[in-house]
Amino acid sequence: MSNMLHIEQFDWRNASKQAYAALNRFNNQTRAEVYPEDTPISLEEEMASWRNRPPTWVSELWVAWHGGEIVGTGRVFFRRAEDNQHVAEFSLNVLPRHRCQGLGRELLSRLMDLPLAEGRTSLLAWTTDRVPAGDAFMERLGARHGMLERVSQLELSDLNRDRLDLWLRRAPERAAGFALEFHAGAYPNADIQAIVDLLHVMNDAPREGLELEDERLTVEDVRGWQTWRAERGVVSWTLFAREQATGRLAGFTETFWHPQRPALLQQGGTGVWPDYRNKGLGRWLKAAMIEKVMRDLPQVKRIRTDNANSNAPMLKINYDLGFKHYLTNSAWQVETQRVCAYLAESRTLVPEV
Repeated sequence: MSNMLHIEQFDWRNASKQAYAALNRFNNQTRAEVYPEDTPISLEEEMASWRNRPPTWVSELWVAWHGGEIVGTGRVFFRRAEDNQHVAEFSLNVLPRHRCQGLGRELLSRLMDLPLAEGRTSLLAWTTDRVPAGDAFMERLGARHGMLERVSQLELSDLNRDRLDLWLRRAPERAAGFALEFHAGAYPNADIQAIVDLLHVMNDAPREGLELEDERLTVEDVRGWQTWRAERGVVSWTLFAREQATGRLAGFTETFWHPQRPALLQQGGTGVWPDYRNKGLGRWLKAAMIEKVMRDLPQVKRIRTDNANSNAPMLKINYDLGFKHYLTNSAWQVETQRVCAYLAESRTLVPEV
């Protein structure tokens, strides 16, 4: 590793605008490697993203400086909750010209103190097939490959309009006794606990080989996420399906859009309680949301979503609508002590070249 590099913890609560500008330039470079057609994120959104983090999130960020520019980052984070107290997630990003010089390993060594102090015995990280160096690093680390995630994208010009219209026409028959309700922004207080309960349906999504527990969300968690998105300027839309006879929420779908990236819509979660499945509610929710987006957000040209590669039912819904494979992410898991051993062993080796 070059002697001209300097690694330090990034004080995201108090960092100057100049420091944030360097972080923003770095993050936009690494994002462009994965999503080359996406509009860069503004400095204002970058700062808002860090300074408005939900109170239940715990996070540290380490940065490698080369002159006045950031050339690598390491981040560790987890949610304070009753679930998954054994896990912390980390990410490492290094600019291409600084890779294979030991910088990722140095950043990893800096961020290990937090999970060790918190008793986190397992670490989770994501890589993408757009950056093969990530997979190679995780293999050297001795991590286990835990899950494949397929990122899919729908160009609205390729939308299967006949399929969309069919699902909308069939909905009154297949989902008789249910009604859709639209909400923009924060969830209504009157339904907040029922909505938090409904979000737990996402625990049914495949986790493949990952050693993770079901999430047990709280109102504080959900309100924190919503505030964080709103402070960044994200427009959040949610459609709920409600059973009219009982008033119970049966399913939902959510999307996220930013006016500074007008052509792109991010599809979030879609889920239906098990006892309401096989009534076409998932298809109805997705189709109705896409129809609303095309009507009310004509700037949107593409919709992007991600699913476990083994989530056949949701992948079928997406591909029936015209979504196509965009990229593949991989989730890796490794014991904290295995990472410590790797770092200790690496100290006796010649730095990578």
